[in-house]
Amino acid sequence: MRISFANCTARSTINLVYFGSDAYSLAHLRSLRECAACGDFPTLYVKHVVTANDRTPVAHYCKDVNYTYSTWPRHIASTADDLVLRIQDIISSCKPVNLLGLVVSFGRRLPPRLISAFPHGCINIHPSLLPRWRGPCPLFHTLLAGDRVTGITVIRLTSDEHALDSGPVLYQRSLRLLPELLTTGQLAQYLIPHSIEAMYEVLRNPEYISLDYTPSTQKEITNRTGLTNCHAPHLTPEMSHIDWEQQSACDIIRLWNAFEGTAISLRTQMLIPRTVNREDTCAQLYLSGHAPMVVPSVVNHPATILQTEIDSQLHEAAYLLAAIPDSFPHGGLVYLRSQWNPSHHLLPFALVSCKPESEVAQHSESKRSWLAISSVKVRWLGSSRPELRLLTAIDLFNGYLKELPSLRLSDPHCVPQGCHMFNGFSSLTNPFWPPPKPWTVLTEPVLLPRNIVHKSCAPLIHTVDCRKYSDG
Repeated sequence: MRISFANCTARSTINLVYFGSDAYSLAHLRSLRECAACGDFPTLYVKHVVTANDRTPVAHYCKDVNYTYSTWPRHIASTADDLVLRIQDIISSCKPVNLLGLVVSFGRRLPPRLISAFPHGCINIHPSLLPRWRGPCPLFHTLLAGDRVTGITVIRLTSDEHALDSGPVLYQRSLRLLPELLTTGQLAQYLIPHSIEAMYEVLRNPEYISLDYTPSTQKEITNRTGLTNCHAPHLTPEMSHIDWEQQSACDIIRLWNAFEGTAISLRTQMLIPRTVNREDTCAQLYLSGHAPMVVPSVVNHPATILQTEIDSQLHEAAYLLAAIPDSFPHGGLVYLRSQWNPSHHLLPFALVSCKPESEVAQHSESKRSWLAISSVKVRWLGSSRPELRLLTAIDLFNGYLKELPSLRLSDPHCVPQGCHMFNGFSSLTNPFWPPPKPWTVLTEPVLLPRNIVHKSCAPLIHTVDCRKYSDG
């Protein structure tokens, strides 16, 4: 797929020290190399690359194309000093100098002495509408909050920067997110071409990166748009905690999708009996396997065409769960026997009561939403065998819950036949919940002016067709 960009223009020689690590960053580095190699940006030179470690996608690419690179191990203070010396060596060998620092998804914070070493400045390309989602994981937090609008921001790094990603804004453009962008990987692929376009938009005007030009401050953007500072910290296991009292089924699905592709799984816990001694033991349960699903809050019209067997099972679950009384607790666990299938088998889900969806709750008397879980991994706390055991929802019922007495409610007459109810899961505190309200407004773009030509810029103008340098 070719991505359509506006033509970009390079005015003078640009020497870059590139800071980046992951696949998102790699797409930009690859574009820079191919752009220069094809002659569309013949005065662009990547002099050195800095990446987090030897295992990053950027490091592997540098080995493949023979780029010189260095790594930045955590907690080694001398790394920045070594880079300052290397930058000074590059400056002494470059004629003209025009040395810029370019940071794209690097994973390390540049100290003031390193930023000051670049005579023509240093910029950072950030995949959010700053000041919203400052920090190392903006894509995750964009999804977690349910933002419907995000964007690309290019900021100037300053040696007196008081907070991460707080520098003045050279370029910013908002983008409406598509509903099918569910995971950080999907969101990254959507943003990459727009991010590369922003990169060339700034690189073709290097005079604005220097301190001679005063761009918009993030405070000015806040005053103009209402965007406020939201922190996007590194992911922690505690962010995966499920709080059944505070999170709706859709919230939990969004949390699952945001963690997709990471080593962290959503976690809850419950008291379940061990098969060895039948004593109740606290167990940690991690949602695993197939993604959890939202049970429809409104029963489909009988004429609705159900595409799959799972659709039919969720449709029946919605019909049966509508009879569960309001006294049933959040986190409570329900197993249902099919009333539509002649065999009356168990539906293959553990059905969990969650906080109601905010939009639905405003327009109905619904007291809850329902999450359908197909499988979990179980670990018993205090066990001498800490490994996780994978169980389907039916395995969990047959192996551990079947012989337990069903939860007794004050109004049991409404409970459907073949319904098994248990106290279920305990809520775990999630330090990031609730997230900020979703951002839904397209903001006015921040663009570089066109009426200034810096005196140090050569008159030669090169045209760059960015369509050639996007992945796919």
